[in-house]
Amino acid sequence: MGKPTEEQRPVIENASANNMVIAAPGSGKSFTMIEAVISILKKYPYARIGMVTFTRAATNALAAKLQKRLSKKDLDRVLVDTFHGLVKKQLDMIRWPGKMLIGPAQRSVIHRALKESGVTMKFAEAEFVIDAIGREMDTDVISVRHNRQQIHLFNTYQALCQKDHVADLNALSKFVVGQMHSGKMRTLDLTHLIVDEVQDTDSIQFSWIALHTRAGVYTSIVGDDDQAIYSFRSSGGVKIFQQFEKHFRPNIFYLNTCFRCEPEILEVAGALIGKNVYRYAKELRSAKKGGGKVTFRSYVDMEEQI
Repeated sequence: MGKPTEEQRPVIENASANNMVIAAPGSGKSFTMIEAVISILKKYPYARIGMVTFTRAATNALAAKLQKRLSKKDLDRVLVDTFHGLVKKQLDMIRWPGKMLIGPAQRSVIHRALKESGVTMKFAEAEFVIDAIGREMDTDVISVRHNRQQIHLFNTYQALCQKDHVADLNALSKFVVGQMHSGKMRTLDLTHLIVDEVQDTDSIQFSWIALHTRAGVYTSIVGDDDQAIYSFRSSGGVKIFQQFEKHFRPNIFYLNTCFRCEPEILEVAGALIGKNVYRYAKELRSAKKGGGKVTFRSYVDMEEQI
């Protein structure tokens, strides 16, 4: 993609504000974010920009693109990382003395929690439950979504973590959010914050975003409520957009032009997903000429499909 489109230009030019960018698939989201970063750095010589991605792969891809466009001096003013990566940086700043619990060590504690709690549950389910409860900030939501057995397992797991002086990423994220909320920890030293794939964030991560925004950081959240596929792990989906709009009254921009899909595909997709009640209405457009057709097929099983 060369020059910004008419849809992308307002996003780029208004990056020094609180913005909500609802971007359709293939609408040049990464390009727009990078152009916004370049625009900010040109306008504000002391700007410090944080870019939050959802996965390590996305972080590496975005960082590689920025390296091609920015000088070393400007690159030093941009911080690109995942939520957990940024939380780790904040913990390093206060020299947190504990040990992080991940991988095999965490699975070992889950096994111990199952044994000590007396809860009868398969390991995979226990792992899922502990992660889901750990991602939720609101205790009322936890009590509604989870039964007593599940909550007892989680509490046993937490007690073991405290006994071993370890904490998993969810607990550490909650700790950082709590410390910032109480004023015991400062927000990251940023002037601008751009959050990608925001529909995939959970309640802890939204609280982290909100605390930075309230601290005066210009925040742009970018994503698509129609592409929220992580509700099973407590992602907020459309609620994240609704909460950000309610609390911060941002500019709202739409990137509705898709450069990836033919119009026939978008028409069928739009007809289906348009039946969802809780979403931001949008009119998908294709930049391609089209001319093909969409064919539906059904299969008895996976073997027949392959």
